[in-house]
Amino acid sequence: MLRTNGTLPLLTALQALRITGGVITTPYSFVATTHIIWWNGCRPVFVDIEEETVAQKYREALLHVPGIRFFDDMPGVRHNYSYFPIFINAEEYGKTRDQLYFEMKEQGILGRRYFYPLISTFSTYRGLPSAAPENLPVATKIANEFICLPMHHELTDTNINRILECVVK
Repeated sequence: MLRTNGTLPLLTALQALRITGGVITTPYSFVATTHIIWWNGCRPVFVDIEEETVAQKYREALLHVPGIRFFDDMPGVRHNYSYFPIFINAEEYGKTRDQLYFEMKEQGILGRRYFYPLISTFSTYRGLPSAAPENLPVATKIANEFICLPMHHELTDTNINRILECVVK
């Protein structure tokens, strides 16, 4: 299965160990500039990686797909390429973010719906007037449009093509 990256507990553990300079890229790795730290038990192993190859392939393939937006590279900004979020405009794209999510899942591709569900929908908060979706229009919109494509060092060209075939079709 292809999985997206990100694990807050591991990030917390790494920060507690004073390892900084990057972000979590898979449940078992940490990006530090152009290296990956693999945790083999308690022993770190460093491996060189290409920084932006996967992101560049995603950008080129998705640039002209109606209803899909993504963050562009900006001059002077150095990215860590730990995530590749896309925003789905269901009207233009022809399906919702959730429809894409489940289609990807059926193909063994696990995207990640960030900011979903909104905390305002949890039973603790949903009865509060401030938690009503009409009071949180931007958060509600983002929560319904945002999905991260798999983005990690183990993605092969075959994997990337499978992901893009699912998203672009």
